[in-house]
Amino acid sequence: MNTVLKPRFTADDYLQWESGQSEKHEYLAGEVFAMAGARREHVVVSLNIAAAFKQALRGSGCQTYIADMKLRVEQADAFFILA
Repeated sequence: MNTVLKPRFTADDYLQWESGQSEKHEYLAGEVFAMAGARREHVVVSLNIAAAFKQALRGSGCQTYIADMKLRVEQADAFFILA
């Protein structure tokens, strides 16, 4: 039986490696996953949600982002791409 070994990353290793990649990746507990491109429907829904958040948060000091932000969830040892 052939076993394929996936490299395991620390969070710092992932951030350094991912910054040089042309595609986006997410990180979860040492594993890295390539992200697929979004479909039109996803982009439309994302824009509508971001617009609603932006309006609701106006004047609060919080900011709304639509895409390409990396979110770290320390409790899950994870980085997710907000898209």
